[in-house]
Amino acid sequence: MAKRAAATVSKHLAALQDFYLWRGLGPLQGIRRHRVPRHAPRAMDPRAKLRYLRAVEACQSARDRAIALLPLYAGTRIAEIRALDVADMRLSARKGEIHLVGKGEKSRTVPVHPKLREALAAWLAERPSRRGADPAALFTSSRGTRMTTDAIADVIDAITRAAGMDDHVTSHVLRHTFGTELTRSGVDIVTVAELVGHASLETTRLCTRPSAADMQRGGRPADRGRVGHRGAGARRARGGMRGGRGTGPAVQALPAGGDASAAGAEARRGRR
Repeated sequence: MAKRAAATVSKHLAALQDFYLWRGLGPLQGIRRHRVPRHAPRAMDPRAKLRYLRAVEACQSARDRAIALLPLYAGTRIAEIRALDVADMRLSARKGEIHLVGKGEKSRTVPVHPKLREALAAWLAERPSRRGADPAALFTSSRGTRMTTDAIADVIDAITRAAGMDDHVTSHVLRHTFGTELTRSGVDIVTVAELVGHASLETTRLCTRPSAADMQRGGRPADRGRVGHRGAGARRARGGMRGGRGTGPAVQALPAGGDASAAGAEARRGRR
């Protein structure tokens, strides 16, 4: 029997516990669930990100290039990509925004990174040539139907294989790379939570927790000032949550520049 991860075993035991309670059999006896340590989700390092972006640029399909960049530059979940309609895109020559509906039907509007805007514009220009395609769906299959989540995952898998990446890079990894880069660029945690669509700040804190390499850099004198600056930002964010800012409106802003910090700055202005 294959060895299962502690988190997988814990989830299975929780399901059994719920089943026993549902059937009126009482709680499971003689089985103790171990506490599973919470680890920050994996994010790509700069070198891996560069390899991924080069593979995206080499991809011949305009549709697949747009799909591949959405989690990395807009923090989208794979189900959110599938649900996107053409009407959710608002693009101009220099700016753009995407309307997303995430978990719990929570909606948000995310600024569009210049590279993502270019990829989306290319796909929107090509899309009308696909006769018989679903008129509403942004991403359609060769049969003209809305793409499934499996098909979208296959697109990302193909690009990571083309990049020759050893680690399995999923849309989840790309999404957390987006959130981690925002945090490291100094964007406050409340804004990051709004951009990635988290209902809880605790989820955002876990997803953007510093890696071991970050902790080592923080111990060096040259980096202590920057680490302290981020800590102050987190304290200000916590203060804002106590004041009721954690359930603010969807981010409705346009990026001033091409990096994560610019998108975060515009999002903060939109929230005010």
